[in-house]
Amino acid sequence: MNWYYVEKGRQAGPVPEETLLALIREGTVRLDTLLWREGMEEWKALQDLSGTEPPFLGAVQAALAEAVAEGRPSSAPPGGFPSGEGRALCAECRRVFSTGDMVPFGEQWVCADCKPLFFQRIREGVQLAPTLRYAGFWVRLLAIFVDGIAVAFIYFVTIILFMIVVALSTGRGPADPEDVGWMVGLVVALASFPMAFVIPMLYESLLTGRFGATLGKMLCGLRVVRPDGARITYGRSFARCFAKWLSYLTFYIGFIIAAFDGQKRALHDHICSTRVIRKT
Repeated sequence: MNWYYVEKGRQAGPVPEETLLALIREGTVRLDTLLWREGMEEWKALQDLSGTEPPFLGAVQAALAEAVAEGRPSSAPPGGFPSGEGRALCAECRRVFSTGDMVPFGEQWVCADCKPLFFQRIREGVQLAPTLRYAGFWVRLLAIFVDGIAVAFIYFVTIILFMIVVALSTGRGPADPEDVGWMVGLVVALASFPMAFVIPMLYESLLTGRFGATLGKMLCGLRVVRPDGARITYGRSFARCFAKWLSYLTFYIGFIIAAFDGQKRALHDHICSTRVIRKT
């Protein structure tokens, strides 16, 4: 089971249960830290957590006890999760408040200070920014693997079709043995290298610009958006695809940084101001 948590007013995760327990021991995740996992209706503070399997709650209690023993901040001794009001993240100022001091609006919460501005924006028809669930490093890697298979298939089909066109243009059948050698050499020399660049660029930029995701991302339930959740244009999609080559030139470091970024952004996401999120 993967968990999301709020750190310094920003969403972080997903992380597995083992990592969450380690964060509790380190003091990164504390009693007032908001948590969420699939199946929960809203974000809840660690101290208000319920509806979870008893073995996991026991492990959380043990992690809290270890944090207290080492003097970690805002960690209470074991003895059960305190009852009381939940806590939520304000959709406007991104600060954490008790839900008793906030106003719910759909799946979002708004604090008392932000309420007038929030509802004024609604009256003016301003589209509210959605809560984004950023895609993790491994699921993005899986999507890239699927896209690699799709691009390879398109590449080889294109090469075969190009060979047939070359063969027909000679006025002889493609089955003539004397034509096979030079025909294959011509195709490999003239078509293979540029197609290795053009096909991936067209594949990703066109699909992402039209649907917000490549085939790999679609199968993994991901899509590429702007920081506010809006769809990206064809131009930004093309620029994002072109920016990926910088990650290749940096020996894939541009891709690896997504594993350590709070919003799971790779280098090309930073350059083009995009995010890869999970579909809601």
